[in-house]
Amino acid sequence: MKVLIGVDGSQGAFRAVKQVGRYLQAPRDCMVLYCSPPEVRGGIDETMREKARQAIARAIFDEARANLLEALRAGVVEIVGTQNPGHGLVVAAEECRADIIAVGARGLGPLAAMLVGSVSREVVYGAKAPVLVVRDGPFGEDGVLRVLAAYDGSNACRQALEAATRFAWPDSTQAVLLSVIEPMMAAELPDWLEQQVRRDPETEAMGQAWAREHQRERQQRQEELAALARQLPPPFRDAKTIVVEGNADEQILAACTAERADVVVVGARSQGTLERLLVGSTTERILAHAPCSVLVAREREKP
Repeated sequence: MKVLIGVDGSQGAFRAVKQVGRYLQAPRDCMVLYCSPPEVRGGIDETMREKARQAIARAIFDEARANLLEALRAGVVEIVGTQNPGHGLVVAAEECRADIIAVGARGLGPLAAMLVGSVSREVVYGAKAPVLVVRDGPFGEDGVLRVLAAYDGSNACRQALEAATRFAWPDSTQAVLLSVIEPMMAAELPDWLEQQVRRDPETEAMGQAWAREHQRERQQRQEELAALARQLPPPFRDAKTIVVEGNADEQILAACTAERADVVVVGARSQGTLERLLVGSTTERILAHAPCSVLVAREREKP
């Protein structure tokens, strides 16, 4: 597998290199470092400007390599870009046929934050390859790596899960498969209204029938997750399976904390151009608020 990582000299970028390095195995996997150094201004000619840019890139690459185990350093490929970081990473991923792109959640300049218009968001929505947004979470202090994969049966979630299974996860890794289903009622009824409804035998019988159907749906989803896990390689083959009700983003974020996830895996469904400009999608809320790294696979658009 080939992973392309954007590095800009920030601690967030170096953290991405170090974290991704834990999930790769030499010589099976290859790491490609991409750096688009800033332009050097001042009263020097173009040749000196380019030498200065190359020197900056060299220093960043050397520091990035220092965060890797020796076995991985030998196979590292370096790319010095001239475009803005977001677009440059997307183009470089296409040209080098990267399987996954990784970026730090915090960086310098354009890589500074997970906000609309940031490089991270640009890469997530612009790249065909899955993107790992690396964040240093509060967990993992016990030496166990925990991966939480959200799954709803969509192509996007299948692609995200497929990307996750390509990593060489450490033997200590524990996986969780989570599925969020809609609650039986779109909103909770006030106590007085629920009591009044229950006084009507016909309405009460209808409600009980709905409840049984909802329970069957929940059980079916649990069985689907268990069957899915059996088809996957470790650590997902032995994954803990959870089915919860509610809003997808709220439940996924809650599970990240409850399960102490170090990485959460989600799919991003394909949207139109106008929809991409709007804030509030499940994926963007998870990207913005997850306490851990986020692996996102964007659903491939139909030609």
